[in-house]
Amino acid sequence: MTCATPVGSLSGRERQVLELLADGQLDESIARKLNISVRTCRRIIASLMDRLEARSRFQAGVIAVARGWMEVPSPSGPAVRPSARTRMRRGLTTGAGIGSIVNRS
Repeated sequence: MTCATPVGSLSGRERQVLELLADGQLDESIARKLNISVRTCRRIIASLMDRLEARSRFQAGVIAVARGWMEVPSPSGPAVRPSARTRMRRGLTTGAGIGSIVNRS
């Protein structure tokens, strides 16, 4: 069964929770920011996941975007850079150009 809930039928609170989830916030952080209990926050998340027929929070986000419930969130933090050790293993140490990565054997 496909649940086609229009965007307008999301409550303001549900929209806030969905946006904070998309931002990567934990239940406790969402609850604190919205001044609700953690239990209420989790109940809202469970209800959204049920309406979206999602088995994971990730899947809920993908489906919510696909249904137009929210826009694709932009990354909020700085790009994650590999550690020096990882860069060395991949041949990305200082002085190694793209050719050294592409032409590896």
